[in-house]
Amino acid sequence: MLKLDSSVTLEFLRASRFFLVTIILALLGTPAASADDFTLGIKGWDASLSANNLDGDSDVFTGLYFSWVGNKRLWVSAAYVEGEAGFTLSGAGTQGTIEEVDSDFVIGWDFAKIDVGFGYRFAEFTTNILDLATPVVSTGPMAYLGGGDLFGQTNWGYYWGVAYMFADLDDDDGEQEHVNGEGGFRWTSRTNVSVLFGYRYKDYSGDGGGFSFSGPVVNLAYTWR
Repeated sequence: MLKLDSSVTLEFLRASRFFLVTIILALLGTPAASADDFTLGIKGWDASLSANNLDGDSDVFTGLYFSWVGNKRLWVSAAYVEGEAGFTLSGAGTQGTIEEVDSDFVIGWDFAKIDVGFGYRFAEFTTNILDLATPVVSTGPMAYLGGGDLFGQTNWGYYWGVAYMFADLDDDDGEQEHVNGEGGFRWTSRTNVSVLFGYRYKDYSGDGGGFSFSGPVVNLAYTWR
């Protein structure tokens, strides 16, 4: 069962999410990127909620992201995703929702076969039940691993990425860590348009944790070279 605290205000959340334009993971799979490449994309994620003692529903989470490659190896990315999934308490029939806002900023290095990055992540999940909204914030440093490649000389390839927020700096409402992973296939046209489709999984652990979101994801991006 979720253990939640309401010490962080919704005003702080709304202000933070505009400055931490967010999330992630799907974009960094292009090997041998050119310097000064800038990519902007949108994300749609059919996220299903799963947790102990409740029956979770699914809904579409949406977001946007960007990345910039500085010198063919050094890159910077940021992303933002938000959505809301419903649930029913097992055995009680009481219904509610969990609304999540997720953003991150990452600086990394391309080692040809793998990308390594470090950054900062802000996430908040708000449980809405019986007209009571209880927000919990999970924010702190994160580590990232990812990669990808093309299938020969075709426009098709694959991508993958895993991010782990290993310390919660906002512990007034308990300490929550989370891991976020995504992988799948990508197609890039000759006009610099990319379509990525795969599967995304996010799991919260620690205080207030014990639940996850997962489901298929689609990304549409354009790269200025």
